[in-house]
Amino acid sequence: MPDRLLSPRLILCPASPAELTAAATRLGFPADPVPDDLAPGWLMKRKRDGDLAGLVSARTQLTCIVAAQSRRRGYAGEALARLVLEGGLPSELARPHSAAACDLLAKIGYRLDPDRAELSDAAVAQCTSAFERDWRASHRRRVEELHARLAIPTDYASRQGLEPVAEALRLRSIGRDPFDREQFLAPEAAEAWARMQTAAADESVAMHPISAYRGLDYQAELLERKLAAGNAVEDVLRVSAAPGFSEHHSGLALDLGAPDSPPLEVAFEQTPAFTWLSRRATEFGFHLSYPRDNPHGIAYEPWHWAWRP
Repeated sequence: MPDRLLSPRLILCPASPAELTAAATRLGFPADPVPDDLAPGWLMKRKRDGDLAGLVSARTQLTCIVAAQSRRRGYAGEALARLVLEGGLPSELARPHSAAACDLLAKIGYRLDPDRAELSDAAVAQCTSAFERDWRASHRRRVEELHARLAIPTDYASRQGLEPVAEALRLRSIGRDPFDREQFLAPEAAEAWARMQTAAADESVAMHPISAYRGLDYQAELLERKLAAGNAVEDVLRVSAAPGFSEHHSGLALDLGAPDSPPLEVAFEQTPAFTWLSRRATEFGFHLSYPRDNPHGIAYEPWHWAWRP
């Protein structure tokens, strides 16, 4: 299977028929032909920025609509492969009418008969193995490319005492931040964050996410902006992890903010939110990653908390 079919660039969010119909309209697909009952269905969102890339619906007939700018990147095939691995697509479908849809199903392991498409357990196992193998290889290549482009020192990891961090394969929305950007965490961390935020609110303590999951490219862009502003790479790496080494890649880390506190500044430690986190965050599996004088030489970040149960 080609890399473009298996590269994990999508977040697949369960959606109601109304949400799917609205998404189809946004993507330029005429609303009238969209069936009333699209469920079960999923919205495709780009992992990098959360933007809508398309939708998939499958009950007895496969419906897959992809944004024009995403078609050439293989997003439709990638979405179907992801859903097969997660058990989201039925093992048997009516054979699609379009040749393109038939081709996609065949690539991800469906056997196509005249009237139906059927998926075997062996095909799922093969798809899973190929997905994970190609994803790991693609991730390593991308880290190497970005480090070369950003002139990251070759001894960076050993010198900072940091371990590589893989990008999360599965993410769940935790809502929008104060800048109206949708934020995502790995499912287990998202559940823990929801419980922690509720517990804090029960004690009249408010806190909100400022940044959660960040992919390799997003992390590289953060560094590039700081380098373009004239900062030396050594100084940048004291405040931002190199791509491939940020806890944010894992979908387990949160940068948190509080009302009336400037975002991502040490002043956060003066807020009721930080006091509450210092007292109770570990109950929910969250830990302060970069305290003062941490062994990694990274600047103190009272706002950065990672889920490590």
